[in-house]
Amino acid sequence: MIHSFRNLRIAAKLLLTVLPLVAISVVGLFWGAEHWMQQQRLAELTNRVDAYAETQSALLVRHLWEFEEPTVVRLVNSS
Repeated sequence: MIHSFRNLRIAAKLLLTVLPLVAISVVGLFWGAEHWMQQQRLAELTNRVDAYAETQSALLVRHLWEFEEPTVVRLVNSS
């Protein structure tokens, strides 16, 4: 037995109109939160990579300058 929209009770009519809106709102909210968290994680990862690169460059530069110039040129050319 198929009921038309006019024959439904007021509670059913409200559910049919409100539930899709709630579902769309929840999907939008979770999508926005996920996008924001992804941007935060990407920024944190970039900061960690930058800090790691800075640390490594500081460690390598100190030891690199302990060599004399011909040794440095030989090491650079060999890689």
